[in-house]
Amino acid sequence: MILEESDYATLLATITSISGLFIGLYYTALTSVGSAIYARVPQSLRALLLKEKKGDAYLRYLVALTFFGVLLLSSWVLGYRANPLTAPLLALGGGIAVIAFYQLGARLFSLFEPTKLADEVIGQMKSSIENLQPNKPSWLTPRFQLHERKRNLYHIETLEALSDIAKSEPHMNGKVFINFTNKIMAFLCWYERQKSVMPKNSEWFSPKYNHPEWYKTSDTETSIRYGTSMPLQPEVIRDHRWLERRLFNILLSCLESNLNSPDFQLALQALGCINRYSVQIAKTGEFYWLLEVLDGTSLVCEKFINASLSRDQHEQPINHVALCDAVSAIPINCMLSYFKVLSSRTGDNLKAQVNEITWSKPETIYKNNWPNKALTRLEWLLPRMQFETGIEKKAITPKWYILNEVAREEANSLAEAMPFVTHDFGSKYKVWIDKLVTSRRYWLAATCIVRAREFWNKLDYHLEDLDVYLSSLLQYRKHDKTWPNIGLSELHEDIKKNNEIVNEYCLKCLPELSKVNRPNELPDFAGYFLHHLGEVLFKAFMNNDYSTVRKVYGSYFNESFVMFKKLMPNEVQDEWHLTQNLKVAATPLLDLLDLTGYGLILGHFYGNSDLSKFISLMWRLYFSDQHQIQKVDQLMATIKLLKGGFEIPHRSQYRFNWKQGVTNKLSKSVPKDNFNPSRELMGGREIRLHDDPLVRLFSSSRTGTYYDGVNVFVFYTLADKNIKSVQEFYQSGWSLKQDIEKEEEHYAKYKSWKEKTDA
Repeated sequence: MILEESDYATLLATITSISGLFIGLYYTALTSVGSAIYARVPQSLRALLLKEKKGDAYLRYLVALTFFGVLLLSSWVLGYRANPLTAPLLALGGGIAVIAFYQLGARLFSLFEPTKLADEVIGQMKSSIENLQPNKPSWLTPRFQLHERKRNLYHIETLEALSDIAKSEPHMNGKVFINFTNKIMAFLCWYERQKSVMPKNSEWFSPKYNHPEWYKTSDTETSIRYGTSMPLQPEVIRDHRWLERRLFNILLSCLESNLNSPDFQLALQALGCINRYSVQIAKTGEFYWLLEVLDGTSLVCEKFINASLSRDQHEQPINHVALCDAVSAIPINCMLSYFKVLSSRTGDNLKAQVNEITWSKPETIYKNNWPNKALTRLEWLLPRMQFETGIEKKAITPKWYILNEVAREEANSLAEAMPFVTHDFGSKYKVWIDKLVTSRRYWLAATCIVRAREFWNKLDYHLEDLDVYLSSLLQYRKHDKTWPNIGLSELHEDIKKNNEIVNEYCLKCLPELSKVNRPNELPDFAGYFLHHLGEVLFKAFMNNDYSTVRKVYGSYFNESFVMFKKLMPNEVQDEWHLTQNLKVAATPLLDLLDLTGYGLILGHFYGNSDLSKFISLMWRLYFSDQHQIQKVDQLMATIKLLKGGFEIPHRSQYRFNWKQGVTNKLSKSVPKDNFNPSRELMGGREIRLHDDPLVRLFSSSRTGTYYDGVNVFVFYTLADKNIKSVQEFYQSGWSLKQDIEKEEEHYAKYKSWKEKTDA
C-alpha cells in the first residue's frame, strides 16, 4: 500500500501537534504544582522540580520527537520524497509519548509531596562523595575536592528547605516527614562508612582556623611576623562533621515535630532513626560527636516532657515512659556496637591490613576502612615512606615499626573512648534521673534507672573482651614509652561506684512508686526494684558489707510488707484460687525472712556483731507495739502456707540460689577436721572449726542443705516468744534448736579430745 502525500502530511502534523501539546500540558502541571507548593521555597528547590530526573528525560524526549516531526514536515513542504520508514517510526514514537505521559502525569501528583525529590538530591550527594574516593580521577586534587564540597552545600540547602516544608505543612508532618528522615538517616550512615576512605586533610572537609597564642609561639616566627607587621598565621583544622551537623538538625526537627503528633508511634520512629545513626557513629569511635547527638536528642525530649507534664502529675502516660526508655537505650546500643567493632580490629587483623599496603600507591592505605587515628598516622607515614622508597628503591622501615605506630594509635583511640563511655554516658544517666526525681516524675525516672543498671552491667560483662583486645594490641608494642596506660581495674571501680548510685536511686523511687496503683500498661518498676534490692542485700551479706546493709535493709524491710499488702487478693474467689493468690502475695515476706536469716548466719560467720545487732534491732522495733501477737501469727502463717505444701513455692528458685550461695561459701571457707576418738580405720566424723554452732551447722555437708534462712530467722528472732504459732512451728520438725544443741555437744567433745591428743 502506497502512502498518499496528504495522509503523510496529516500524520506528521498530528504527531507533532500531540507531542507539542504534551509539552504544554506537562509544563502546565508543573506550574500548578509549583504555584501550590513551591511558590515560597528557595530557588534551589524550584530548580530541582524542573530538573527532576524522569520528568526532565521525558521532556527531552518530547522535544526531540517534536523537532523530528517538524523537520520531516518541512522537508515534505520543500518537495523531498517521503521515506516509507518515517511513518511507523513516528507512530511508535507518538505511542511511547502517550504511554509515558500517562505514567508521568500520574507521577506529577506525587510532586505535591516535595520530599519525593529527596532521592534525587541524595543521589547527587552520593555521586559527589564517590568522586572523592581512591582510584577516582582527581580524587587527590584540592580544587576538585573544594568544588564537590560547594556542590553539596547547595544540595544541603535543598534538603533543609524540604525539611522546612515537611514540618510546616500539616498534611506532610507525619509519615511523610518520617520517610524523608529515614532517607537522611540512611545517607548519614552510608556517609559514616565512606569517610574512612577519604583523606583527612581533604578540602572536602570545611576549614576552621585555630589562632595560636603569641607568647607560646617560637621567637623566630613571632619576630618575622612582628617585623612584617602581620599577625600569626592561624592553623587550619578540618571540620570532619560539617555535613552531619546540618543534616542531623533535620532528624531533630522531625523528632520535635512528631512528639506533638497524635500518633506517638511516629515520634518513636523518628527516635529510632537517631538511634540507628548513633550506633553507626559508635562504630567509628568518635564519641565526641556521639555525645553531641545524644545531647541534642535528650534536650528535645526534655522540652517535650516539661511542656506536656506538670511537676506534681503523679500519672505519667505510657508514651512518656516509652520515650524515656528509647532515649536511655541509645548509650547501651552504642556501647555494644563499639565493643563489637573492636573484636574485628585486633592486633592480628591490623597486621594483615598493614601487609596489604603498597606505599607507592596512596590509595592502598584507604582500602581497609582504617579507624580515624590509625588512618591519620598512616597518612603521616605515607610521604616519608614514599620518599624512602624513592631513594632506596624499596621500603627499608621494618614492618614492626609500622605495626607499633598503628597499634599505638588504636590504643590511643581506646584510651580516649573509655572516658566517654564510663564518665560522659554514665553522667548522662545521672543527670536524667536527677531531673526526673526532682520533678517527681518517678515512673520516668524508674525507666532510666533500669536502663542505667543495664548499661553498667553490660559494660562490666564486656571488660573481659576489652582486656583481650588490648592484649592483642600490646603484643606489637616495641620499646615505645608513648603508649597510653589503660587501667581496667579503675574501670571496675567506676562500675562499682555507679552501681551503688543506681541502688541509691532505687531506694529513692521505690517508696514513691509503691504509693500509687500501677496501670497494667506500665512496667512493674516497684516489683523490679524490690527484687533488685533483695539481690543487693544478699550480695552485701555475702561480702560483709555492713554499710550497704544499713542503707538497704530498712527500705527492703518496709517495702516487703507494702508489697505483701498490695498483692493480697481483694476480690471474692473460690478456695483454690484464693489460696494460690495468697501464696503469691506472701512471697515478699518469705524473701525478707529468708534473707534476714542468711544475714544473721553470715554476721556470725564474719564475727560482725554490728550486722547481727542491726538486723535484730529492726525486728525488735517491729514487734515492740501492742500488736506483737498478731504480727508473729501473720509471719508464722506465711511460713506455714508456703513451706507446708507439697509443691515448689513461688520464687523458690531465687531462695534456692541464696541458700546454695551461703552453704557453698561456708563449706569452702570454714576449716574442718576429722573427729575420731575411737581411732577406727573407716570411722570418724567431720567437724567444722568455728566458734558459732550455727555456722558449723550450715557449713557441714551433712546438715547444711536441710535448713534455710527462714529457720534461722525463727530461731533467733522468735524463739523467745511464748506464742502458740511459734510453738507449733517447733513441734513441726523445722526447729534448729535440737540440732544446735547436738552440734554444741559434739563440738565440746571434739575440743576435749583435741586437747588430749595435742597433749
